[in-house]
Amino acid sequence: MNVMFGNMIANQSLAEQAARHGAQVLTIGNERDFLFGPRACNPSLTDFLSSQWIADRGNTSGVYGRTFTSGAVTCTSLDVNHQDVLTNNQVHQAIRQLVDEKPVTSLQPSR
Repeated sequence: MNVMFGNMIANQSLAEQAARHGAQVLTIGNERDFLFGPRACNPSLTDFLSSQWIADRGNTSGVYGRTFTSGAVTCTSLDVNHQDVLTNNQVHQAIRQLVDEKPVTSLQPSR
C-alpha cells in the first residue's frame, strides 16, 4: 500500500519487511548478464544490478540475493547471457529450496 500511495520503498527494505512477516524473498542474477550489468561492456553505461538484486542476509534470514556465473564473456550483444537463468540447474535447485522452505544454499550469496 505504501508504494501505491506515494511512499518509496527500496527493494531491500521491502524484502526485509516480507521476511519479518514470514515470506522468503529470493533474487537471482547472472554475473554475466550484461543486460543488467552493461558497465562490464561499456563503462559509460549504468548498471541495473544494484537495484535488481537483493543483498543477501544469510542462510536463515529469508532474504536471499544469490548469483551464478554463466555464458560467454562477450559484449557483442548486451542480452547474450540474459536467458541463462531459465536453463541453469543451480537456479532450479535454488528455487526448489525456496519452495521447500529450506535455506538457499545452491547459489553464491550476492556481493
